Amino acid sequence: MTSVPIGLQLYTVRDDCERDFFGTLEEIAKIGYRWIEPFTFHGVEPEDLERVLKKLSLGVISSHVELDRLESDLEGVMRDHEILGCRSIVCPWLDEDRREGSDAFEKIGSILNGIGERLRARGFSLSYHNHDFEFAVSNPDGLQRILSQADPQNLSSQLDTYWVHFAGFDPVQYIRQLGPRLSSIHLKDQDPADGKFSPIGSGTLDMPSIIRASQELGVKAFIVEQDYHKLLPLQSVKKSLEFLRSQGLTE
Repeated sequence: MTSVPIGLQLYTVRDDCERDFFGTLEEIAKIGYRWIEPFTFHGVEPEDLERVLKKLSLGVISSHVELDRLESDLEGVMRDHEILGCRSIVCPWLDEDRREGSDAFEKIGSILNGIGERLRARGFSLSYHNHDFEFAVSNPDGLQRILSQADPQNLSSQLDTYWVHFAGFDPVQYIRQLGPRLSSIHLKDQDPADGKFSPIGSGTLDMPSIIRASQELGVKAFIVEQDYHKLLPLQSVKKSLEFLRSQGLTE
């Protein structure tokens, strides 16, 4: 199997980034990450961020951009990410008012299809990142309803393993169900004690099987994420990377 890049979703270390964005990026690079996935630039201009990332030998593997900005300022989104050398855009969340109505997910899928078409014309790709609320509906679930309204070339899935598991589904089976619609994976584990979050490899999810199934389908990136921590965030992301390397994953 080919190697798959490992990125870190910066929401994992959001408090550190708020205190010292560039210093935190330096610590991430020291731990051994070579790719990041931002959800904000913390007030830094893309040109300044690109210079720092280049110095640290870090790249932007993908980027979370809120749906409101994708709708209102897509040209700005593309411009910013062209500067950063990032061609993978992810819609990370739907506000509650976006989920209202029996056809809410179908409407979102249609909106994302149009955005994805415009992105693709400029050499970008678009993915949708799930939480658990998509699975509160069934036959089919909300994620499948979103994807059903979009051309596969315009919209794929960035699957979050924790939320799939939390919603009562088997992440491995769901990965196989997505097949070629799977673009990247958010690797996130569940603490066996309280059901919350833990460093990858220390929780209840079958990470070796998740990794293997994703590789078999040609996943383009593994993204480490942990919403909350018992350890210090940078300690948690170090443990996660150590586990992934123990599974034979390399940059």
